[in-house]
Amino acid sequence: MTVSNILVLGSLNMDLVMQTKVCPAGGQTMHGDPDGFHTGAGGKGANQAVAVARLSNPSDTKIYMAGCVGEDVFGQDMLRGLKQDNVDVDAVKVIPNKSSGVAMIIVESNGENRILLSEGANSCVDVPFVQALEEKIQHSDLLILQLEIPLLSVQKAVELAHKHHVDVLLNPAPAVSLSPELLQHVSYLVPNEHEAAVLLGCPESPPTAQNAELYADKLLATGIRKAVIITLGSEGAFYKTKTGESAHIPAKKVQAIDTTAAGDTFIGAFSTSISHEKPLKDSLQFAAQSSAITVQRKGAANSIPTYTDIQNILK
Repeated sequence: MTVSNILVLGSLNMDLVMQTKVCPAGGQTMHGDPDGFHTGAGGKGANQAVAVARLSNPSDTKIYMAGCVGEDVFGQDMLRGLKQDNVDVDAVKVIPNKSSGVAMIIVESNGENRILLSEGANSCVDVPFVQALEEKIQHSDLLILQLEIPLLSVQKAVELAHKHHVDVLLNPAPAVSLSPELLQHVSYLVPNEHEAAVLLGCPESPPTAQNAELYADKLLATGIRKAVIITLGSEGAFYKTKTGESAHIPAKKVQAIDTTAAGDTFIGAFSTSISHEKPLKDSLQFAAQSSAITVQRKGAANSIPTYTDIQNILK
């Protein structure tokens, strides 16, 4: 049996979440939902590592997390949680005298969320840290990246993956402008419609398949190696490959409770499937099914379904 090795390099945050009917306006104080506060491990990097781990067949996939946490209770809790999900954390460094990353998340009753980040120890994922990961990158089948760690570190990781012919999946969030030199070494680019507009420096368009195809064409022209996948929230996703294959993947219609980890679940599910050389469209349909379960649950990492959950639904 072929074992797929997936390395996630990115952020680890402790999420402090408040549920409320609506967000307060500037200068306004409001009551949130009764018993509406909870904490949970998060960060796009950690969430995506957990999603890959939970949505993989444990017998044929190994997941590695690389990043930094503070020498505090939050850091200890996050490492413990990753280990419980069978994520290898040998490449997660504990930084003395530094707080772990924190995300303040307000979730409205319609499922929409607003997130404010304090990067904490995530800022210590610097270029020397990434350089020290070269051997681990070399032996990976897929490297997953986001933009919640320093951009120079992302660039270095992409450079090392290219050197060793390792596929890179980049989720460009939070959205910033990226150089063509970075994008041309990315195998799978997975932005939402807002992030795609920022990458292209153009006004954001409504989340439709037609608009997504325009984004995808322009992003493929920057040199993306294999495919651009535009996630469209409740409208699903649209993909287009370097060879011209394209399709709209509709989202399953469900009642959304919390969309916080929907995108990370989508990426984790897609990654584990595509790393085993499943067809692109099949991998995206699996990702859509997985994220539809996530949005019906509260929280970030704790809302991500398991491989067994999906298998039971597909029976």
